[in-house]
Amino acid sequence: MSALIDWLKKELIEIFPAVLYFLVAFSLINLTENLMLRDSGIRYASFGRVFVGALIVGKVILVADLFLFVDVFRGRPLIYNTLWKTGLYAIMSLLFRLGELTLDSLFDYKSVLAAQEHLLAAITEPRFWAIQLWIVILLLIFVASKELIGAIGTDRIRQLFLGR
Repeated sequence: MSALIDWLKKELIEIFPAVLYFLVAFSLINLTENLMLRDSGIRYASFGRVFVGALIVGKVILVADLFLFVDVFRGRPLIYNTLWKTGLYAIMSLLFRLGELTLDSLFDYKSVLAAQEHLLAAITEPRFWAIQLWIVILLLIFVASKELIGAIGTDRIRQLFLGR
């Protein structure tokens, strides 16, 4: 039982910074979306959905970093890995959002044709691309920070930000 608790504690400590970052990031995205939908009376997502999304994305990114193709530019200037990872994560987030919209539409309309029409209408809205742009920018900030911390080291970053 102690080994399980130690493993769980290690996993939680490892995932905490990413989850905290994405919790703040998704809360900003949720606020943006709620402000855009304010006049329509629609509330987009609850805090619970934002929290679960942050948990999922935080863990997925940490797991994705274990794959060899994610770090193909190791040893080169940080901009290469930063842009590569941001691009990969942005594509994954776009595919996830499209999948989520498709499933929601299928459950709502119970017809593939109606779901496809709803999906096409949704992705042509400026709101969809505004949120995707938010996601890409926040992913870029996350990946750049993670790469910089990896290059400089956590102790040096702590010292630079907090002093000795």
